[in-house]
Amino acid sequence: MAATQKRPKGADEVFCWSCGEPIKTQALICVHCGVLARSKRLPGTTAAGGKSKTAAVLLAVFLSFWSWLYTVKLDCPKFLVGIILNLVAFPMALAVDALAREVGWRAGPPLPTIVLFGLPLAVWIWAIIDRAVRPPEYYSQYPDYR
Repeated sequence: MAATQKRPKGADEVFCWSCGEPIKTQALICVHCGVLARSKRLPGTTAAGGKSKTAAVLLAVFLSFWSWLYTVKLDCPKFLVGIILNLVAFPMALAVDALAREVGWRAGPPLPTIVLFGLPLAVWIWAIIDRAVRPPEYYSQYPDYR
């Protein structure tokens, strides 16, 4: 039996990662087997199953702790803390403020005002910083990265 020989790649070609046949460097897909070339990705996509760090940071800027839903498999505890801090803390601050007024303690701005504006701002900054300091591999290899 004669072994089939693959033709050598040219200067403007690379080998397909799936079938090993030479394909043009600019090719998005292999013309031999039809798989997506690893070196080229469609605009707005990352590696298979991956996420984009840019998208994660932008979601954090615009959506605060809700951006953790983008990577919920690994960031579910952070999302739950964000929900608790933003949805439970304000009614508790109202109750503490009412109690403080009842006993006559009143110094500075009302506690609900501080919690209403300060706590969501702190969680928002936390989400942005958390997204920005993660390495790009965290997102491109998601959910395999641990």
